[in-house]
Amino acid sequence: MKKILSILLVAILALSVLVSCGGNGGNGGEGGSGEQGGSGEQGGSGEQGGEVTAESLTEAAEAALESATKYQIVMTVSMFSENEQFNQMLAMMGGSGTTVTVTFDGDNLATLIQMGEMSMSTVLVGNTLYSNEGESKIKVNFSDDQRDIVLAEGNNVVLPENDLSFADFETVTLTEADGKYVVACSGLKEGSLDKLGELAGSIAGNAEGISITGVELEFAVKDGKYEYVNVDMICEYSKELTGFTEDVSCTITMGTAYDFDIDSIAAPADADTYTETSFDDYYGIMSYYEFMSEYTEVGTYVIVDTYVQAKQSWWFDSKAGYGKGTIYTQNEEGGFFIYEAPLTEEEYNALTVGTKIRVYGYKAEWSGEVEIIDCKIVVSENTDDTFVAEAEDISYYFTEAEDINEALLYCQNNKIALNGFTVASTYKYKWNNSGVEGDDLYLDLTYGDATLTVVVESYLCDKDSDVYKAVKELKVGDVVNLEGFLYWYDGPQPHITSVTVVTEEK
Repeated sequence: MKKILSILLVAILALSVLVSCGGNGGNGGEGGSGEQGGSGEQGGSGEQGGEVTAESLTEAAEAALESATKYQIVMTVSMFSENEQFNQMLAMMGGSGTTVTVTFDGDNLATLIQMGEMSMSTVLVGNTLYSNEGESKIKVNFSDDQRDIVLAEGNNVVLPENDLSFADFETVTLTEADGKYVVACSGLKEGSLDKLGELAGSIAGNAEGISITGVELEFAVKDGKYEYVNVDMICEYSKELTGFTEDVSCTITMGTAYDFDIDSIAAPADADTYTETSFDDYYGIMSYYEFMSEYTEVGTYVIVDTYVQAKQSWWFDSKAGYGKGTIYTQNEEGGFFIYEAPLTEEEYNALTVGTKIRVYGYKAEWSGEVEIIDCKIVVSENTDDTFVAEAEDISYYFTEAEDINEALLYCQNNKIALNGFTVASTYKYKWNNSGVEGDDLYLDLTYGDATLTVVVESYLCDKDSDVYKAVKELKVGDVVNLEGFLYWYDGPQPHITSVTVVTEEK
């Protein structure tokens, strides 16, 4: 059940991107009408002495509307399934309704998931995250960089100040009940959406299916003063979503509260009873198979432990202001291609084959090549923990596999061997033979009925390397054994580091 709750958290927080920063849509079913988000109170906002009049209330409401910069997202997910077993499981967990509340005040982040009687909450206060899931209480201390990652993963953004006013709405009404005043604005006029900054851009540009239906401002008045102001922007989300699971649909209701102050954004009273854990343990070290899995989407923040196997290149990016190194790495499970990690030249040169590193970065894909980008490398202090991968012979896949791309997917970036391949044509400078000495060498091979193009990547093995020189000496018909790394370009395209002629064409 914890796993299901965690899956819901990931899926639903992904949906919050639609409101907060125009990211990719989540999974689910059709959207319901938007509920107003939250009941947060802004202490002291809109205070005004003297008699409460429509004019003074209007002035306070205008000021609150113009200065609203914070937000709260509230989503209610109602699930149903064609699978009766799934419905029974939902019933055991307390029902099919799940409410997710994400609040952010510019400094602190709080998330609460409520599913029936089950709940899971996290509160990020400064650089400390407090997590409470059932009996498990965890406190995690982050660095500034790590905190930025947490906020990015939560898809949270502080909205800029806007200059919305009542004139931007078709209708403005004022109601009073029990000493509370509600100014309701509806019918946002054409062109006024731009005043909402990033939120407007996400709604107007990428978040298809979301529309603003209005803004409500709530005031409590005490002794002739406005004691608090709550500003809610009401959204409707209407979009058919697919892929939550094969047979589960969701109804999403979300709203956004701009200005708020809630008691839950504070360190828990019993914070000292929380179990200390590290940032890495909280996120979890990802396995090779988890990293390569389709369920780990491109753009996911990842942490992996791996070992240097070869270094491709280093260069100083004058625009970025720092050096970048590209590295082939592998652990006991599989390989990771680390693309342009920020490194000084000294740090890059100090990385030797077998060195253990921890990589913090984001999963990316380019023409099928799965890699880690925008990353940070930390070298292990345990110099005795080393690993040099042995080349795995993958030759048989080329005659036995029905789909070579599928068969070799979980060999990608590994150190591999290709034995008994026949040279089909002499080398080319670059893929289209338009290059010169020193450029990449491309070589076409056959193995039975299968064909394969391998590359001598000149940044990895330059024109003075043994493999570069040896490939230039090969003749059509030569049978060769090769080693290298299983790079990918719209299919397997190994970067080779050695070649040996087994049978020379006469």
